[in-house]
Amino acid sequence: MSALPSVGDRIEKRLLLSADEVRAGAVSVGDENSVHHEAEAAAAAGLPSIIASGSHVFGVFSAMIPSHLIRYGAMLGAEMDVRFSAPIFPDTPYDMIWTIAELAARKNGNSYDVRLTGEIHSAENERPLVTANARGVLFPTTAS
Repeated sequence: MSALPSVGDRIEKRLLLSADEVRAGAVSVGDENSVHHEAEAAAAAGLPSIIASGSHVFGVFSAMIPSHLIRYGAMLGAEMDVRFSAPIFPDTPYDMIWTIAELAARKNGNSYDVRLTGEIHSAENERPLVTANARGVLFPTTAS
């Protein structure tokens, strides 16, 4: 394995939440919005079913970055932004993908800025439902 990730490397994971997992995820992040818990509230909002909490989904999505990059060394998150263009429904498979867009040595000489772009899309349709940008600092275990 390389001592550093490469620009263009992808981090991929499948997301498939049951209705119970959608509810539990909302509870775990403290999201009390009833569209995450009650079918009636979701229907009143014009939704076909409950939807996943954005905080829950982005928590799972953003955790993919350090979970992958830790194999190269210590990693700290620095910034993230996210845009939701459509809801995430239970019992629907979604592909979550982060791509390393930039890797640049920092002035201190022992760490790197890592910039990533991300998207979540339905496994059946590649139109992004969630897009994101992230930046972190990687402290490689070995010098390269």
